[in-house]
Amino acid sequence: MAKYEVAGFDIQVKDNGNGVNNIYLTINTSMKKLSYRIWKDERYPDLLTIGKYLEDGLKLAKSTSAKIEVSDYRERLYVFFKLPEQDQHQFSAEKLDQ
Repeated sequence: MAKYEVAGFDIQVKDNGNGVNNIYLTINTSMKKLSYRIWKDERYPDLLTIGKYLEDGLKLAKSTSAKIEVSDYRERLYVFFKLPEQDQHQFSAEKLDQ
């Protein structure tokens, strides 16, 4: 898992064009910009729960300069986040190329 310091982030819930809402997440780090489209699944059936986890963890990381850990598994469409003071979570997601 790569570790990053959060310089800023943006979380938006948008329609993916098929009438289904997804979270579009962009994290600006000192090294690069990370972007993902995240959707609900059996593990996390509520986008609000996903959004709260991400927002709370990323706000804390930015305010305390704590590092976050991010790893994506493109073949299976997963992303793993380890945010400050929280356990690692796996979400169904697609990495968006910048």
